[in-house]
Amino acid sequence: MEGFLMWGFAYLLVSPRGFIERVCASVGGERIWGWI
Repeated sequence: MEGFLMWGFAYLLVSPRGFIERVCASVGGERIWGWI
């Protein structure tokens, strides 16, 4: 789990939007992006 968080944090520094899309996809991004 920590490894995923570290990877996510590093990826966030590189591509904030990409990180957000990745997280949204993990929690059901289709509904989230549809809502936005």
